[in-house]
Amino acid sequence: VAAASPSGEGDTKVLGAGTRYRATIRWAEGRVPNISGSSPENVTFGQGWSSGATRPCDLLDMVIKLRGERSRFFGPGDGDANITSDIGWRAIGIATIAARDWPGASRR
Repeated sequence: VAAASPSGEGDTKVLGAGTRYRATIRWAEGRVPNISGSSPENVTFGQGWSSGATRPCDLLDMVIKLRGERSRFFGPGDGDANITSDIGWRAIGIATIAARDWPGASRR
């Protein structure tokens, strides 16, 4: 990944290297990432990278929510909101579905 700093200051630098995906991230005012790549897969990779660089707490919150573990880490919540959320997401079973489907996912 080639990216300027999230604050929008500084030169573009290579922040990570790999053989599968390549993206360029330039940060606009307000820490908005402008992502370019030669394919949708490369741009999606850049989106994930920029989200991880600027919003790791939001990403972690999504993982905790989809696993149905909000009440485990944050308590029951106002009016048991986290318990209700956990029950709903566990009923959907998205974490189980994702774990089951991951081995067969495309490796493009």
